[in-house]
Order: sequence, then structure tokens, then C-alpha cells
Amino acid sequence: MKTSLLQVISTLSPYSDAIARRYVVLSAIAYAPSDQIWNWTFPNVNCSVSDFDLVGVYNDSKASSNGFLGVDHKHSSIIASFQGTADLTNWITDLSTWIRYNYECVIERQIQL
Repeated sequence: MKTSLLQVISTLSPYSDAIARRYVVLSAIAYAPSDQIWNWTFPNVNCSVSDFDLVGVYNDSKASSNGFLGVDHKHSSIIASFQGTADLTNWITDLSTWIRYNYECVIERQIQL
């Protein structure tokens, strides 16, 4: 049985501003230095997130990339958050990845469930 992406999306919970704000904070945390992420301590108190367990931190200084993986118990979600393009090194990494994988990643319009 094939299910369209719209059918899957329609079964998701309605938009919540509180959840969106929580996930914006989790997205922003990926830009923090790795030691702050590991310790889950940030100078800005607005970055605190309760009911969240950090599983791991990713840092590649050569590619200038950073991120983390964790479990959001409050919303029963697994969170993988990575820093976006922040400098010239990131742009080079982005471009080389796009060139390498551009034709290998084809997204279908329908998914199998």
C-alpha cells in the first residue's frame, strides 16, 4: 500500500507555537561550542531545555561542523541538530557534498508504509 506524504502529514499533531519555540532553541544549541553542549550549560538562560537527554555530540573541526543527538522526553522525539553553514569552510563542505551526492539522493513522491 502506498501512502502519500500529504496523508502522513495530515496524521501529525497540529502546529504548536510552544513546540516550535522549543525546537528553535534545540536548533540554535548546535552552534554552541562542543564543551557547552556536552555540559548542557549555556551562557544564555533562554537556551535551557528541560526533559532532554543528550546522547552524543558531533564535532569535526576540519569541516567546521558541529551537532548533537538527544531524546526529547517531553514530546517523545529523537532530535538530531546540526549547525548550518556558518563560514567559508562550511560552504566548501556543502558544495563538495552537493557535487558528490546530487544524483544519488532521489526523493520519491510517495512512500511505502
